[in-house]
Amino acid sequence: MPKSPQAAQTSGLWLVRHGSLNNPTHSMIGASDLPLSDLGRTQMRNLGREIRTSLLPTLKAIVTSDLSRCLESTKLLLENSPQTLPIHVEPRLREISLGRWEGLTKSFIKQKWPRDWLLRGQALASYVPDNGESFRMLARRAVAAIDDWLRQYPEGYLLIVTHAGVLRCLLARHLSLPLDDILHIPLDYASIFYLPRHFADHAHLDLGN
Repeated sequence: MPKSPQAAQTSGLWLVRHGSLNNPTHSMIGASDLPLSDLGRTQMRNLGREIRTSLLPTLKAIVTSDLSRCLESTKLLLENSPQTLPIHVEPRLREISLGRWEGLTKSFIKQKWPRDWLLRGQALASYVPDNGESFRMLARRAVAAIDDWLRQYPEGYLLIVTHAGVLRCLLARHLSLPLDDILHIPLDYASIFYLPRHFADHAHLDLGN
C-alpha cells in the first residue's frame, strides 16, 4: 500500500510512520512515550537520505506528533539537509491511548481481562479501554488535525510524521474502510506514502460516538 516518493503527481500529504522502537516483549505501547531504537534511528536516517533531494525541497511544512519517537524521527529526516522547513508539533496526531493496557502484553491482557479483550475484538472502532480511547475517538481528532493543517497550508505538500494508529485511520477514511477493519492494513516502521490533498472527498468514515 505505501507508495514511493516518485508516485505523487499533485500536491497533498506525505505520511510517514516513525522508526522502530525497543519493545522486545511486544507490549501494547499506545501513547506511552517510548524513544526510537538504534534500528529506528537508522531507518529514519535512510529515509531522510532517500527523500532529501526529491521530496524535501517540495514541502511547505512538516507536522509531527508530540511524542518523542516522532520528534526524533522528524529531526533525523532533516539531518544534513540544507533546507529549513517550518515544523509544527501537533498533539492530536499522537498514538491512540490504550489506558491501563499500555505497557502490558496481549497475553497478559487476555488472561487478566478476557471479557474486555473479547469485546474489543468484536467492536474495535468503539471499544474504550479504561482510561483510554477508542479508534473512533482517535480518528476524530486525527482527521480534525489534518483538516486544520490543510486549511493553514492551502497549496503544496505537507509531511506528516505520526503513528500506525493515526495513519490507519487516515487510510481508512481515504479508502472508505470500516474502522473495525483497520488493523488489517499493513504499515511498516519508517514507511512513507502519499495521499492527495482532497483524499477524503466522497469518502465515508464513521466518526460518531
